[in-house]
Parts: sequence; structure tokens; C-alpha cells
Amino acid sequence: MASMMIQNDQNSIFQVNVQSRNRKEGTEKEEQLKNGSIFASKLNLKDDIISMKREQARKQAYKAIMDFRAVDQKMDQTITDNRDMIAALKEESKELLSEINEIETQKEKLKEKMGITEESQEEKDLEILRKASKEPFNLSEEESKRLKEMGPKTEYQERMLEYDQAEDYYKSLLSNNKEQILQADGEIKGIKTARLKSRGMINAKKESEEILKAASKEIIGMLVDESKEYVDKKIEEEKEKEEAKTEDAAAKEETSQLENIQEVSSEQNKFEMEVKKLLEKQKLLEEDLKGVGMDKQV
Repeated sequence: MASMMIQNDQNSIFQVNVQSRNRKEGTEKEEQLKNGSIFASKLNLKDDIISMKREQARKQAYKAIMDFRAVDQKMDQTITDNRDMIAALKEESKELLSEINEIETQKEKLKEKMGITEESQEEKDLEILRKASKEPFNLSEEESKRLKEMGPKTEYQERMLEYDQAEDYYKSLLSNNKEQILQADGEIKGIKTARLKSRGMINAKKESEEILKAASKEIIGMLVDESKEYVDKKIEEEKEKEEAKTEDAAAKEETSQLENIQEVSSEQNKFEMEVKKLLEKQKLLEEDLKGVGMDKQV
């Protein structure tokens, strides 16, 4: 009878432990989800890597803008340089024109001083000499014949040819200046047209924004992955802790049950010993009484 009571007690204790364990496991995930904000505040999200990626994205975005600005500044400088050159060439051209005009004045003075007219033979011969020096293959037969018939150059012709040479030099410089001015002006117009078509700053800003967006997306992905890993890890750790606690509690309960069983067994043994002793005493008493009866019969 006593052993059946002990077994019933053990079954009851085991059922209580199972129910308690199920309740703990059922509420474990709820508690972990409720405490999600606490977990998030304690996440180790590799701040150094995230900071590095943010800084790298900032540098790349800044570089996209600065690269455009460098090109833009270079274009600005090219425009400025061309404008400065045009201004300098125009100023120089004014001086060249002044020199050319002065030579023309000196020619007119020389002609007037020496009494040379447009119809004089000396003037006509001067024109043949000029043509022979510049376009020798374009001389006519008559001009070639006259060139051969001419004697030495006159003083007037010598000086006029010297004036021509100086004037031609200044005119070549002036022509070269005009060419450079046209080229510089064309380059300025080309840069302005290219700017309007390229929309450089808009594209640079768009590129920098795309760089920052891509970096933000990558960082968010890292945070989400790290958060999942952390939460999963914490859930597993909490689960292991609860299981360990449950196992410890079960072990303690089993130990307590064994102690109770041992105590009950000990008490039962004591009781049985007492009963045995009583029975033995009773037996002795009966034997004594029997002995007394026999004595009376005798």
C-alpha cells in the first residue's frame, strides 16, 4: 500500500514538471519578441565596417562631384586663357596696324619727296620688281623683258622695297593673330556648346546620389543580416538557459523525490520493526500465558 502511494506521488510530480516546462517553452519566444527592442540596442553591428563603408561612399560621391568640378574648372580656365589671349592678340594687332599705317605714310612721303607719280616709269618698274620677288612665275612676257632691260635699282626703289619687306612682316604677324583669335573664339564656343549638351553637374550629382544610395542599401542589408543573426543567437542562448534551468529543476525534484522515498522507506522500515517487535512481545506473552496455564493444571 505504501509503495503504491509513493508511485502515485512520483507520477504527479512528473506531470507537474512537464506542464511547467511546456508553459516556459510556450512563453519563451513571446518574451524574446517583446524584448526585440532591447536586443536591437545591444547588437554588435560591426560599427567599424559600417563606418568605413559610409566614409568610402562619401569619398566616392565627393570624388564624382570634384572630378566634374576639376573638368569644369579646367574648361573655365581654358575659356579664361583664350579670352586673355584674344585680348592680348587684339592689342598686339592694333600695334601692328599702327606700324603698317606708319609704313604707308612713310611710303607716301618718300614718293612725294622724290616726285614719283603712278605713271612714272620708275613706279612702273617698281611694280615689276615687287611682282618678281613675290610671284616670279606670274610675270608676263612684257614684264619679264622689261625686268631684263632694267638697270640697277634706284634709291627710291630700294627704299620702297625695304618698306615693303617691313610691311609684309607686320602683315604676316597680323594675319597670324587673326587666325589665333578665330581659333580661340571657336574653342570658347565649342566649350559652351559642350557644356549645354553634357549637363555635367546634373550628371555628377546624380552619380554621387546613386553612390550614396547603393552604400545605404548595402549598410541596411548588413544591419538586417546582423540583427537576424543576433536575435537567432539570443533566442538559442535563452532556450539553452531555460532548458538548463528546467533540467536542473527536474534533477532537484528527482533528488527530492528520492530523498522522500528513502525517508518514507526508512519510516516504513521503522514501523515494520516496531510491529515485528510488538508481535514478538505478543508471542512471548502468549507463551508465558500458556506456561502459566500448564502450571495451574499441574
